[in-house]
Amino acid sequence: AVMKKVPQFYRFILLFMGYPMYRILTILRIPNFFIRRRLKDNYQYNAGYELTFPLSGQGVGELSKLRIGKKEFAHSGCCAIALFNALSIVGENMKMCEIVSFLERKGLIVYGMFGINPIAVCKFLKQQRVSYVRYRKTDLIEKDYKEGDSVISLYNWASASGLGAHYVALKKENNIWKAYNVYNTNTEIYEYPDLNAFLAHSAYSHPVTWFLLK
Repeated sequence: AVMKKVPQFYRFILLFMGYPMYRILTILRIPNFFIRRRLKDNYQYNAGYELTFPLSGQGVGELSKLRIGKKEFAHSGCCAIALFNALSIVGENMKMCEIVSFLERKGLIVYGMFGINPIAVCKFLKQQRVSYVRYRKTDLIEKDYKEGDSVISLYNWASASGLGAHYVALKKENNIWKAYNVYNTNTEIYEYPDLNAFLAHSAYSHPVTWFLLK
């Protein structure tokens, strides 16, 4: 099948949605007052799931049913999954219900219907006292990465039929990057020779930010 071209206006929108825009969205964040009961129920619901690394395929099976904000993981769970996987890689064991609860309090964009603000990822890692560095360029991560570290990638993507943003956790093993939860409905762990090759898995992708967890 011939791959359809990504509309140019999709590309323009995604270029506009860089990290500075997420800072603005933090200021404009909608208060959780009207969904506070929902968030309390989400914590109790998510606490009922025993999850182990690696998590992949947020739209498949039991993982898809976990809740964040007003949505289920199948729609908006990629940030929580990326944090869970990345923390597991560096030896930090966190319950998913705790990760979600923090992101709900600090990072929901329109109650989670438009995902999670990366500013909340910074705040969460600081609260947990996890050492990390945030990057804009892939070559710096390739240079600074050490065995046992993990990476969280947030990138905008576009195809002929739509656009969005996605978080993915990665680690490097034997000079190969392993990526978790790359696709919504596929539990496979994908391998790439470098981070630019990882970004090329989408018809069009533009990095928003990277987190290197030590």
